[in-house]
Amino acid sequence: MDEREIETHPELMDPDWQRYAEREAWTEVRKSRRRRTLRRMRPRKPGKPVLRARSWIVGGLVAVVLIGIAVVLVQRSANPDASASRNTLPDRAKVDLKAPFANTPADAWRDGAAGFTAPAPVAIGGFSAKEVGDAYERVKQVITASDLDRKMLEGHDTSAYLALLAPNEAKRVKEILDGTDGGKTSTFVVRVADGFHLLPTGPRLNGKLSARHGDDPGELVVHTAYVIAYAFDAPDPDSLTGPGDHVVFHKVEGDFVLRKGARYEAADQGLSSGDSQGGETYSMACDANARGFLAPAYSEKRDTDALPGPKETNIFDPDKPVDAVDTCGPPPSATTPAPSR
Repeated sequence: MDEREIETHPELMDPDWQRYAEREAWTEVRKSRRRRTLRRMRPRKPGKPVLRARSWIVGGLVAVVLIGIAVVLVQRSANPDASASRNTLPDRAKVDLKAPFANTPADAWRDGAAGFTAPAPVAIGGFSAKEVGDAYERVKQVITASDLDRKMLEGHDTSAYLALLAPNEAKRVKEILDGTDGGKTSTFVVRVADGFHLLPTGPRLNGKLSARHGDDPGELVVHTAYVIAYAFDAPDPDSLTGPGDHVVFHKVEGDFVLRKGARYEAADQGLSSGDSQGGETYSMACDANARGFLAPAYSEKRDTDALPGPKETNIFDPDKPVDAVDTCGPPPSATTPAPSR
């Protein structure tokens, strides 16, 4: 087709279609901007770089709109219902704080640790099937205490979480949690920023557990991959344009190691944190996240020209790997005060 013919395509000439295409294209731009602005990668294992933002020229925005119109045209002709089937957050949708997960993937998830699935426990190495099953339950308890319990989330009370770890591990982790490095703290626990409150519904979780023998005798590794949705209260619900303004998603992939036997000192027996494949938080306030706290996106109305993030559908799928992309840009300056309690 001659490139000039696209300008006179009958469907593109239709005024109703032009309004539809323009609205859809700008919707995609807004969604992309939200993804870029409200994404942060939690610390990964050493040696794995995190991509940072770089600026785009203003003219690129116009190009995105034009490309968006063409894409919408193709999608509409090929699959009219494609937009309805995507596992994403809608850019615009009515928000009901009594049903905060409506119009989000978390609407189909279960509350708390009930959202985990795991294979039937079988004997692994020196661990019986019962011990493997008990390890699954212990890991669920730890994640509940670190990521789901309101005493931790809003009260920042780490006692229940630390009590579930091996004594030496608990001592090591407590030193980190008592420190001032929010980035390190957030790799172990989730804490809501002061001044914000979660709604009574949730958090909701979608995740999987599996087990394998550890590298050393007497070790059982429980692998975790999960996504949690946190629904925040909002003082002005009518100002929210969609669920992404007040629902935050937190994705983690990592291991816990259970140790037993005379090979280990008594204080090292029990559950410890293992290798972390990484984590990411989506649709949140960047500044609070950089300090190690969770806050809703509506609290931070800012715009950036960051790199485009990976597919949004990956965020909600525990089977997809954590993406090594940080689109929040540099963290706040050292002069920015951290939330006080």
